[in-house]
Amino acid sequence: MKYRITIFILFCLMSFASATMHPLSHANNDAFLNLPSMLVTTNTPSTYTPTETPTLILHTSRTLLQQLTTFLASLGTHPTPPILKIISPNNEILYSAPIIANSPISFNSAWFSPGVFQIFVEEKKLTEFGWGVLALNTAQSVYHTGDSVQFDLAALDHLGNMVCDAELNLRITDPDNQQTILSTQLNSIKRNPACLSKDITLEPDYSANIIVTKIGTYHLNLTASINQYYFAIEDKIVVDDSQPVYLKRVATTRIYPQNVYPVEIVLTANRDIQGQLKDYVPHGFALSQLPQTSNFSITNDEFNQIITWDLALQAGQSKSFSYAYDAPDSSPELYLFGPAKVLDSNNNLLFQEQRRWQIAIDAIAHEQTVTGSSDSSSTVASSTITGTTDHLYLAAISEKDNQTVSGVSGLGLTWALILAQCGARAQTRTEVWYAIGTPSGDDAVTATFSVAPTEATIAVSRYSGINTSSPIGASTSKNSNGVSGACSGGTDASSYTVDLTTTTANSHAYGAVSLRARTHTAGSGYTERGEVSSPNTPAGSGSGVAVEDKLVASASTVAVDGTLSGVNDYAVVALEIKPFSNSAPSTPTLDSPTDTATNQSLTPALLTTATDSNSDYLRYKIELCTNVGMTTGCQTFDQTSSQTGWSGQNTQTSTAYTSGTQATYTIQSALSASTTYYWRSYAIDPGGTNTWSSTQTPKSFTTTTAPSSPTTPYTEGATNPTGITDLTPEFSAIHNDANADAATYYQINVNTASDFTGTSMWDSGTVSMTSTADTVRSPDISYAGTSLSYGGTTYYWRIRFTDTKGAVGAWSTTASFATNSTPSTPTLDSPTDTATNQSTTTTLATTTTDTNSDYLRYKIELCTNVGMTTGCQTFDQTSSQTGWSGQDTQTSTAYTSGTQASYTLQSALSNSTTYYWRSYAIDPAGTNTWSSTQTPKSFTTIAGGGGSATIYLNGVNLGGVTLN
Repeated sequence: MKYRITIFILFCLMSFASATMHPLSHANNDAFLNLPSMLVTTNTPSTYTPTETPTLILHTSRTLLQQLTTFLASLGTHPTPPILKIISPNNEILYSAPIIANSPISFNSAWFSPGVFQIFVEEKKLTEFGWGVLALNTAQSVYHTGDSVQFDLAALDHLGNMVCDAELNLRITDPDNQQTILSTQLNSIKRNPACLSKDITLEPDYSANIIVTKIGTYHLNLTASINQYYFAIEDKIVVDDSQPVYLKRVATTRIYPQNVYPVEIVLTANRDIQGQLKDYVPHGFALSQLPQTSNFSITNDEFNQIITWDLALQAGQSKSFSYAYDAPDSSPELYLFGPAKVLDSNNNLLFQEQRRWQIAIDAIAHEQTVTGSSDSSSTVASSTITGTTDHLYLAAISEKDNQTVSGVSGLGLTWALILAQCGARAQTRTEVWYAIGTPSGDDAVTATFSVAPTEATIAVSRYSGINTSSPIGASTSKNSNGVSGACSGGTDASSYTVDLTTTTANSHAYGAVSLRARTHTAGSGYTERGEVSSPNTPAGSGSGVAVEDKLVASASTVAVDGTLSGVNDYAVVALEIKPFSNSAPSTPTLDSPTDTATNQSLTPALLTTATDSNSDYLRYKIELCTNVGMTTGCQTFDQTSSQTGWSGQNTQTSTAYTSGTQATYTIQSALSASTTYYWRSYAIDPGGTNTWSSTQTPKSFTTTTAPSSPTTPYTEGATNPTGITDLTPEFSAIHNDANADAATYYQINVNTASDFTGTSMWDSGTVSMTSTADTVRSPDISYAGTSLSYGGTTYYWRIRFTDTKGAVGAWSTTASFATNSTPSTPTLDSPTDTATNQSTTTTLATTTTDTNSDYLRYKIELCTNVGMTTGCQTFDQTSSQTGWSGQDTQTSTAYTSGTQASYTLQSALSNSTTYYWRSYAIDPAGTNTWSSTQTPKSFTTIAGGGGSATIYLNGVNLGGVTLN
């Protein structure tokens, strides 16, 4: 936003001081210079920020004004009453009107752009003031105690061009009136080495930092010494810990108009807030990168575009709001953003920036002009000019006798002729040569002639902010015979004009004219950058050259003109200096996969490369679809949204690529097998145009065929085995792939149902394995699921492989395995249940079977109560073979399934006692698990003493004879 400027004219008696002539005037009115004392102005010069209204106060009385008017009328050369003039930084008359006592004068706000403005009454310079030549920004206008405050500073010269070597001083007065001085001389104000860059950057030209520790207002006074001018502005920041919300603005202070620049506003709430955020951007700024949501809008008032976001913040929460802008193609200018406001849901103001953000707009800048001359020499050389990378050097050469320049050298650069023009009587010649690149250092520039002229002059100018790849636009030349006029038959003249049609906004019209020792006055709006004549040459003879330029805001036809102090056989060359033009990146190449490639991975790496003529860093976007029209099954992988999947980044803290560096994106979610995909890519230069490049005709690739079903699935090395004893069995199968790709991953399902709808015992998921070639059996894969059960349980399983291209194959046929069964519950064969009169060393016989025909061993428990808790003994064949008989396997240490096992008691039982017994069987080669047991059976031992017994005598049974 730019303000309407009002100058108030008040009157009292004072005197002229340090008066100078109007720079455009050649009148020399001694009578006017000797006027009696009458006027004085404010301090010279004053400096205003863009937020301030320049005010000129002329002090005199109505009587003295009338006296001045009468006096001027008596001279006959001045109008009545006296004329007040305001002259712009580029010497244009912005205002010219009679002075009227006690009457304010309103000016068109569009008149004011950064620079120094001069105030004249008639031809007498009264004062000058700077407007917008200093910019001071802070990210916040209100801070917390303990915050670090960064001051972003920019400085422009009296013509509004950026200055990177200004002497700056910042005086900070805290709430207790204590002062801190920061300065470039003390290095507490830092100069940014990239100050002269025309690329997008959020880094200021100058910066300084302090930590604020006191509640209250900090007053700021910034002063600058620039090219013998002194400027000063004042501002303030506030420290207040009680604000409901704090606002931080991240933006740039000085911009180049043909780039797109971001703005970010970060809100941090001290309490819950429901309402709106509003920011204010001047008309003429093209807004972009705006949110596409319903809680966002743009409206307009007289001066601004108003961006409004709905917001809801909780105490302690921070949230970012952003947009981008393209500034008007006008330079130099200074604009104001904000102040941003936070309103509650009832439209009450909760917070407002205390200061507005200042943006200085800069374009082409004339940096330096040096001159030189020679007599009767085949060369002419300038004095030393500064060598700076990517600056444009223009050498304007004029010579007596119309001799041709054969070459130009200097600065270690290659020079080329732009245009040459002879005088209409061949008395003069003007040639303009240019060079750009990386100079070898500071140097003189020398022009060499084919034939030594009588006299020669040279003016070498240096410009920054130019289009480095194509610095020169339109060009033309003229003498008194006309455009590209012939070298004879012309007539000398004391003025010149030639039309130049520029092609680019914010270019500079440049003119070089031969003088023949005349003096030169630049045309309207032009600034003369240099003028030189050969020494000891009378007017109208010899050689001389003058150069001038001016900004041309839009592509148009302008007159390159000027006047000479006398008639001359002039030759003028005019040309367009094109401003820095950041170009979008080149169309990227699609490097890999190659077009129509087959058997590609399902997670392929897509490789693409672009270059940027401005060497801006790049980010990429890839589109992937299933049809060549790029409309079906599309996916977009945009590096500006996410870095995931991107690799090879080598700049911007590994988030971007330098120009020409290949970018790689690896697909993160597997594509479909046996499918043709089409892809294309774009590049964007966020530090340049911030515009996506054009794209290319899509290329295609076809993904690999998935592996076919694995064959011959094995469990524990066998097909569908039963009776397996390993409850973590090993699985394997043969991998088959039509593309002969190896398998590197497997997946196994184990289930209780053959259709896999039962209980899932194990889904391994996709697991890496040792690479297995086509038609080769996989390594053994151990079961790792829910614990399996013995008991002859049958389980069903299947397997599939994933190949090296990421293709997941078909499932194998369903395989099965059954676990080993524990032995059956043994029978208690002898003694029979409740048998009596049993020997105290009786033999216990028991039998069982094993469905897996595993060999068996037994264990017998013998107790004196049916609960099997009292007087118990255990006879365990796995611990000892003693007492056991009838073993028929395992080297007579075990029984085959179904063979009766016998155990003879080794220690006599008690007589007349009832015993209870039961047995178990175990299959050590099978489940190695004891079988279940049975309900105990009982027997009673024989009675002791006085009882009957079978008596043998000499082997003869005595048949129950009673012995007395």
